[in-house]
Amino acid sequence: MWIKRGCRIYRLKQKQMGIMYYLPMVAVLLVLPAVFLCFLRPKAGIYTIETYKKLLGITQTVIPFLSIFWLLFQLEEWLEGRKQELYDSVYKRPILMGAFYSVYFNLLLLPSYLLYHYYLKGYFYEYFRIFCVCVFFQGTVSFLLYMTRSKMITVLAVFLYTVFSAGIGKRGGLSYAVELPVNRFQDYFHSGIFLIIGIGLFGMAVWVSKRRWE
Repeated sequence: MWIKRGCRIYRLKQKQMGIMYYLPMVAVLLVLPAVFLCFLRPKAGIYTIETYKKLLGITQTVIPFLSIFWLLFQLEEWLEGRKQELYDSVYKRPILMGAFYSVYFNLLLLPSYLLYHYYLKGYFYEYFRIFCVCVFFQGTVSFLLYMTRSKMITVLAVFLYTVFSAGIGKRGGLSYAVELPVNRFQDYFHSGIFLIIGIGLFGMAVWVSKRRWE
């Protein structure tokens, strides 16, 4: 039942947003792989470490923002106080749409990371780290949207946090930005914290949505 509703959400928002709906898909599946293959791909194993670092920097900057693109648009009717056919005909708690798009986007990353891993052995390890970061961003955005009911405030908060993470850098406790893998247990633990926080924020958003829809 939930899968059918998720597919219905997909079709409704796809029709509503038009060509803009495909922006994350094009960026993740075409643009980023093209940049990698044309400009970053190591030749005959040369400069592999430098390529790894450059690709890691690009993906950590671009992908988290792409992961929240659908969330910002999917709740616009609710934010504007218009409970239109999208929510009436699909589900009364649109926060579940956030969970649907979170899973959908993170699965969308798989082909690209398999490609990167083909040329950079071991890079698929980064899929777990970016997965955790995306869930963190998506949970944060869902919670902020429900609390503030403002896209502007939500986007500004996410942007400032991104700048803050880049500023304090690398393995800072509050920063999601990381560099080359050093210790897998440490890396998994660090990334897992963001995953847990993201899931927790999704849960808080569900709680807020229940109170406001009742």
